[in-house]
Amino acid sequence: MSLKTYLDQKEFEEADTYLSSIINYSKSFTETNYFSQISTINIPAVQGVLLNFFEKCSSLKIPVHFFTNESISYFDLTINPVDFIRCLSILLDNALEASMETEKPLIQLTIIRKKQTIFVEVKNKSETPVAIENIFKNKFTTKENHQGKGIPIFVKLLKPYRKVKYSFSREHGFFIASFTLPINMQ
Repeated sequence: MSLKTYLDQKEFEEADTYLSSIINYSKSFTETNYFSQISTINIPAVQGVLLNFFEKCSSLKIPVHFFTNESISYFDLTINPVDFIRCLSILLDNALEASMETEKPLIQLTIIRKKQTIFVEVKNKSETPVAIENIFKNKFTTKENHQGKGIPIFVKLLKPYRKVKYSFSREHGFFIASFTLPINMQ
C-alpha cells in the first residue's frame, strides 16, 4: 500500500527508495543457502572447493543451482580423494569459464548418492557449439588464453578407475559433464 501511495502521488524517488529497501530486506530470504547443502558433503577439501566456486560465481553474478541429497564422506569414495577433487575442480572451472562468455549464464551442479554410486554432474549454459569429440584433444579450447588441458587431464585421472564412468554431452543449450563412481561398501 505504501508503494502504491508513493506512485499515486507521483513521488517516484520515494517509491524507488521504498522498493529498494524491500528488496534488500527480502534478499536474505530468497538467496540460496549453500552452506547447509555443502555440509552434507563431509569432505573438508571438497567443501572448500565448493565454497570457493560459489563465491566466485556470486562475485561474477553467475547463478548456480546446487543439489545434493545425502551425506557423502571420504569413506564413500572408491577413487583417490585428490583425484576426485581435481576432477570436480576441472568441471567447475570449465563451467565457470564458459559461463563468463555467455549472455545469460547458469550453472547447475548435482552431487548425489544414487543407489550404490556417487553421481556428479555439472551443467552450464553454452552458446558455443562444440563437437564433443574435440574436447578430448590436448590443447583444444574455445576460450582465449587457455591451454585446453582440463578435459584430457580429467580423462587421464579417471582412466585407472575401471568402474568410474564419465560423459559429456550438449542438450537444450547446456554443456553437460558428469562422472559416476561406485560407493565404497566396506
